[in-house]
Amino acid sequence: YWVAYFGGAAISWFVGTLIARRRAGIERRGAILHGFAASQSNTIFIGVPMILQAYGDEGAFPLFMLLAVHLPLMMGCATFLIESDGQKSVFQRVKGLGLVLFRNPIFLSLMIGLGLKSFGLAPAGMVKSLLDALAGTASTCALIALGAGLVRYRVLHDLPGAMVVTSLKLVLHPLAVWVLAFHVFTMPPAYAGVATLFAAMPVGINSYLLAVRYKAETGLIAA
Repeated sequence: YWVAYFGGAAISWFVGTLIARRRAGIERRGAILHGFAASQSNTIFIGVPMILQAYGDEGAFPLFMLLAVHLPLMMGCATFLIESDGQKSVFQRVKGLGLVLFRNPIFLSLMIGLGLKSFGLAPAGMVKSLLDALAGTASTCALIALGAGLVRYRVLHDLPGAMVVTSLKLVLHPLAVWVLAFHVFTMPPAYAGVATLFAAMPVGINSYLLAVRYKAETGLIAA
């Protein structure tokens, strides 16, 4: 299941980086960010509500299996690739990756949830009622927040480059995952469907945050 999804992501990432390297004015760091954007799915704002709407409880477990490893694996690979030609030691790179992850609320939430689960702790009473109420509005609020945030970005910034990244993300990535999940590996239909739909999500905000962190290709990835 994981190999099917991340195998498709690797294909889209490689093609995105390769195309960017052939464009004038794009350095190695920017090309890596192009590939990262072409394979980084919008998991929380769009992915979770859409997949749960499509597959319900049957898709919840495979969805969160992907969420648990998606952020650290994708951000980890991008960080190491970008900094691999620098002068930083391995320890400094690992430290930098840790700072990126532990400043991300999605990663922190997953870690807190796993920690509570491992100790057999579960909210109850008023705390559970409050959390359930927040969870019931989370998907709707996330979609509204995403739409409101888009007004800050210029869609026409390097439109040809943005169209290439978007096409890879919305066509090549899910197509590669669909081939691997349905025709190469054997898994339950809901797992294969969740992986493919997860890959069909648009470019995730973490690619923009990484571009801002490394001060490269921010305009194109925002577009």
